[in-house]
Amino acid sequence: VWISILVAIISSLTITAISCGLGAVFANYKEDNPAVIVSGFGGTFALALTLFYIALLLFLLSPPFYLYLIGSIPGEIFKRRLIFSGILFTLFSFLISFVCLFLGKKRLEKEES
Repeated sequence: VWISILVAIISSLTITAISCGLGAVFANYKEDNPAVIVSGFGGTFALALTLFYIALLLFLLSPPFYLYLIGSIPGEIFKRRLIFSGILFTLFSFLISFVCLFLGKKRLEKEES
């Protein structure tokens, strides 16, 4: 349960950072219709990056649980693999969040000046 809660919190924050950061990078202030904004390049790119992130989350965290549930690995190896996968997932999440928010911040600073 605690692993699920941590994954949900980290992934929610990362997906929010992707949306906010790329929303600032690909901002279109001249368009009034939100449907056009979402279906533009920025919205599509944010969707693709979010789907890639979710696929990576499943790729990193699913195998230890699957192998443990079918009985292929003992509990101690499961814990080590889960910790390693969790660390990779957390680092990758912070990296994606930082890059997206950094690019969005740079774009907003450029717009202000």
